Amino acid sequence: MGNYLIFLDAQILAKAGVLDKKRATTQKWAWAELVASGPKVKWVPCARWVVDGNIWTSSGVAAGMDMTYAFVSKLNSTIADRAVNIIEYEPHKDPSWDPFCEIWNTTNGGIAHTTSI
Repeated sequence: MGNYLIFLDAQILAKAGVLDKKRATTQKWAWAELVASGPKVKWVPCARWVVDGNIWTSSGVAAGMDMTYAFVSKLNSTIADRAVNIIEYEPHKDPSWDPFCEIWNTTNGGIAHTTSI
């Protein structure tokens, strides 16, 4: 089925070269530091989640829940809808909806942090 990653896993695979030449996203609050881990990755600064072939990446925990809904929906939308109704969660279904890219200024390189993940 492929690789399915939620935010910080993208940094690990970026460092390993697995995401080279792939579109991906990651956590916005540490954008500058995280994207530096993979200079050959086609980082998408404003995306809740990104799909590139069999690679799925999300930008955070809540975005990971939305990405999971999208992923399961591709397999079986009835099961995906039932699951979110059981946990009383309303997923964002548009992967480009990402208010956090503005908050964390990812389109301009992000806000620099001094702590490493």
